This record gives sequence, C-alpha cells and structure tokens, in this order.
Amino acid sequence: MQVNETQHLSEVLRKKQKNLTPNLLRSFGSWLVLDVVFFCTIDPGYLGTFFGTKMGPQHACELFKTIEDKESRFFEVFYNGMSYTKAVHREVKEWVRSNIN
Repeated sequence: MQVNETQHLSEVLRKKQKNLTPNLLRSFGSWLVLDVVFFCTIDPGYLGTFFGTKMGPQHACELFKTIEDKESRFFEVFYNGMSYTKAVHREVKEWVRSNIN
C-alpha cells in the first residue's frame, strides 16, 4: 500500500513541477519585457538614477554642497533626517549663520 501512495505522490509532484516551470518562465519573461519597455520609455536623463553605489546620506550631502538655490539647500538639510546630513553639519551651521536675517 505504501509503494502505491509514494508513486502517486511522485506523479502528483511531477505534474505540479511540469505546470510550475512554464508559469515561472512566463512570469520572468513578462517582467523582463516590462522592464525593457520601462527603461526605453523614460527620459534618458533619469537612467543614471537607477544605477549607482551612492547611499542616501551621501546623496543628500552632495546635493547640499552642489545646489546653489537656497530653498533647495534648506530642503535637503532640514527635510531629510539629521543622520543623513551629519557629515555636513558644520557647513550647515555656517550656511545658516551667514544667511539668517
């Protein structure tokens, strides 16, 4: 009796595996096609934002140092967490001191 049960379970597993593999391949293919369509249709200027090794705090500090617009600089420093801009706190204090009215 156990041999028949084991054979039956093996057959059921093989059938499920045969059904699963094409479904996984279709899902992967759909995902791949949609990614290609997405990257082909976005503005090329944004492509660089998807690839890189820069972390959030590094990006926030770099923006603070390079942005000329006071409002944007303020946003980068005070709307991001303090831990994000810890590396430029001294520069931020000097910038606030020189721009306070």
